[in-house]
Amino acid sequence: MQLSDYQSTEVVSLMMPQLETSDIRDSIVAKLSWTHHLVLISQTKTRNLFLLCVLILTLVNAAPCQQVSVLEKTGKRTIPDVEVPSLHVAPVIYYKPALILLNLYDTVSETVYWRRNFTDQFLETWADSRMYPASRIFGFIQDSIYFRSTAWIDYHLFVPRIYSGPVNLYYTRYIQNLGEIRMISRDTQNPDYHNSMIVTGDVPRRYANEFTYFVTFPWDTLHMIPVTRKGISDFAKTYLRAYPDAYREAMKYERSSASKVLTYTLLPVAVIGTTAFLVTEGNPAYFMVIGAGALVAYISVKIFIKPRMLDPQGMIGIIEKCK
Repeated sequence: MQLSDYQSTEVVSLMMPQLETSDIRDSIVAKLSWTHHLVLISQTKTRNLFLLCVLILTLVNAAPCQQVSVLEKTGKRTIPDVEVPSLHVAPVIYYKPALILLNLYDTVSETVYWRRNFTDQFLETWADSRMYPASRIFGFIQDSIYFRSTAWIDYHLFVPRIYSGPVNLYYTRYIQNLGEIRMISRDTQNPDYHNSMIVTGDVPRRYANEFTYFVTFPWDTLHMIPVTRKGISDFAKTYLRAYPDAYREAMKYERSSASKVLTYTLLPVAVIGTTAFLVTEGNPAYFMVIGAGALVAYISVKIFIKPRMLDPQGMIGIIEKCK
């Protein structure tokens, strides 16, 4: 019985150091775990901060990316109903879903095709071939592109928005009109309504990159202001005075005064001077030499002092500065 008590006491005394060592180890492990936890929290915060920065940069760059996407989509669109008809290949027309804006408040969803070669462009429905003319609706959204309807010269057009901001920008390409064919249409609300199909062909090279832009300002978002390269200076003087950076950028596309003087005075002066010289000298060789020199000078002025082309990217650069 005494041995048993001794053994029992010995066992207890041997266990005590083990318990103390285990407590120290557990304490160390706990501290290490807490340190690791703090490191993980720090890494998580750093990662979240990095993701937040990336998200902010993405949002900042989202608008330009969307503009480029709109330009690419609208630039690559084909116009099957304008192509030369073929007796062997049936025309293929792709109808796509669209949200049609009947006015500022009412919308309707339809599968439509945009008919562009008409004086009053319209959306044709797939189900029953109904028409939504540009002159009767506010616009539509298709392929994530927002189109507004607007009147321009003798046409009613749908124009895509290529820049969205305080000042919105829309554009359309040159419309070639080789003739019109009046179409028979019916409108119970307006018996006098009619539409004409535009006869088109290959667009001449000098008009291939000619665009007309439409701008809306925050004080009147319903009024579409047309802008062309020839009228960019008048537009800038009328509407961009309140935006100095945009005004200076727009005036870069205006033909310089020196170019106007050389263009409109060089050739007449050369002709008059050559005629006078010919009368006094009476030598036709002098006339040919002076005439050739004047022609070369005139062509050089037209080529090297011509104004910059106002392409969509350039116009976006102007509107972006309206802040």
